[in-house]
Amino acid sequence: MTQEEAARFAEENMKTIFAWSLSRVSHKQDAEDLAGDIIAAILESAPRVRDPDAFFGYVWTIANNTYKSFLRRRGRNNSVDIDGIAETASDDSVEDEVIRADETHRLRRELALLSREYRLCTVAHYFDGLSCAEIADKYSISLEMVKYYLYKTRKILKEGIIMEREFGEKSYRPAEFHFAYTYDGIDNSEYRTLFDRRLPGNILLAAYYAPMSESELSVELGVASAYIEDEIRVLEK
Repeated sequence: MTQEEAARFAEENMKTIFAWSLSRVSHKQDAEDLAGDIIAAILESAPRVRDPDAFFGYVWTIANNTYKSFLRRRGRNNSVDIDGIAETASDDSVEDEVIRADETHRLRRELALLSREYRLCTVAHYFDGLSCAEIADKYSISLEMVKYYLYKTRKILKEGIIMEREFGEKSYRPAEFHFAYTYDGIDNSEYRTLFDRRLPGNILLAAYYAPMSESELSVELGVASAYIEDEIRVLEK
């Protein structure tokens, strides 16, 4: 890949690179420094990339490695005081702890956004230790579908972890929803009190003008898909 192509890529994705940097450091100035380091590393590494189609994925490897170097440089001057005894923090321990915590947070975020079948199969296999055959038997789905869900989930998580996600306004500022209803003489108390809770009404408001998937609703409302699914079933009923 030529330097000109890499420079054009960096210019087109500068906002994304800065947002990625800002999500990992505390201050805007640090984010600007980190973003600058990442762009410099991208330009320096461009001639070594033989397949331009693979460049986008390679960029985030560069970004992660640059972030580690950034933490290592910052960590050299960091010290901690334990019971009055000053100690210099280990560069590797500081770097590894921050990276691991960030990756764990992102993985949990993406797991929370998975739709039901993908989530059930993933949790059963990787957290509960069930085999594909045991999962198929437990949830009454075919073995081939279990393998497909697990394969697809790995791809979804790999792509999702490097993405920046921003919860919608309704995640912190739920709107008021009022519903006028009529019934045929039989008072349905469940229906009458359904919108006393904020979540059902805001699901309807979020998807009022255009359809939204469960994952999109999860991001908009800041609620894991497992809980969104339950509410959607009640609303459909």
